Amino acid sequence: MPLEPRFRRVAALHRPFVDRESVMAAFAEALGARRDAPCVFNVVGVGGIGKSRLLQELKQRSAETHRTATLDLQVPAMRQQEDALAVLRVELGCQGVRFDRFDIAYAVLWQRLHPHLRLSPKELPFVDESEALSQILDGAAGVPVFGTGVGLLRLLGKATSGMRQRHRVKTDDTLSQLDDLTNAELADAVTYLFAEDLRDGADRPYLVFVDAYEALVPAPARSGHAMAQDVWLRDLIAQLDRGVVVVASREPLAWAAHDPGWTDVIRHQRVDGLPMEARLELLADGGITDHTARQAIATGYLPEEQDALVTRWQAAMLPAHTAGWRQDLDAYLAHERIKSAIVDSVRYSQLFAKGGPYPYPEPELVASLTAKLNAARPYWQIPTPLDPRTVETALR
Repeated sequence: MPLEPRFRRVAALHRPFVDRESVMAAFAEALGARRDAPCVFNVVGVGGIGKSRLLQELKQRSAETHRTATLDLQVPAMRQQEDALAVLRVELGCQGVRFDRFDIAYAVLWQRLHPHLRLSPKELPFVDESEALSQILDGAAGVPVFGTGVGLLRLLGKATSGMRQRHRVKTDDTLSQLDDLTNAELADAVTYLFAEDLRDGADRPYLVFVDAYEALVPAPARSGHAMAQDVWLRDLIAQLDRGVVVVASREPLAWAAHDPGWTDVIRHQRVDGLPMEARLELLADGGITDHTARQAIATGYLPEEQDALVTRWQAAMLPAHTAGWRQDLDAYLAHERIKSAIVDSVRYSQLFAKGGPYPYPEPELVASLTAKLNAARPYWQIPTPLDPRTVETALR
């Protein structure tokens, strides 16, 4: 197999968006609800079902009414607390949110993590976008600046503009205590000030999207180490009480096991496979014009075809992206077989009751439904295979 760039693998994000009406309705309901507490809209589905494409669509549709920002946890840097906060700050800052207190606290944290470097636009993220940090560095007039809380506040006090802003920042209790905090406490203080600035500075609702949660916590959090992997994310989301956080994950978020308070905060929304009509639409858009070919692809693969596809997929992907694929595939196929059998049983029954119009010859419809019912039969614990005559009799 020829080597190909990884960039081609994100093509799904550029495909037309189809179906998902129930998910969109549930999302609209979550946005419209009045709240004085955090709200987590948890999009749940097996790998490859279309969660990332769904989040992209939700973000695009909300951009005119909400400030939006995204964390893609498939990117290793975004699994780190300080880097994730910087990403969110930059994206929301570009939409007009001021982060004066957060910027100073982040600079102090950054200096703790990089004691051999000095604060500068070259080294520290978003200095050019931060009015507070720009004033501090401009006021230093080229003198090296090292980020202690007291030092940064003193330099800010010498700034020649933004008197009201400087007074608010200088009198902030949290900022005045930063130098006395441990590194862990300082990181949590930075998260706290991010949420505070976002709460005070957002003149319209906000949406934060978190994709690929399982990349942060690959397995169910049973050990103390696993539980600690996402503690910073839970701490952040718990403080975002003026907007909605959308989290995409393969399994429902089990945060209530750590704190029962999450029970009323999280809304789980299952994302299932697309209906047949939507699959055919996507295949047609992808350039597959032959109807028989589209039907075969949309319905599924023969066992040997599936094995060949999985082998090629595993060879093309990094091991971290294919972990647990068998369980995901089995769950997905079971769901699709059951749903396909139920949906087509209802649809074909209505067609036969009306006497058409039939999209294909009647024997082909009977054979197709028979195959789908027999594919779902093991999950219903039906011992004897169904034959086309029995299915046709039931349809008529």
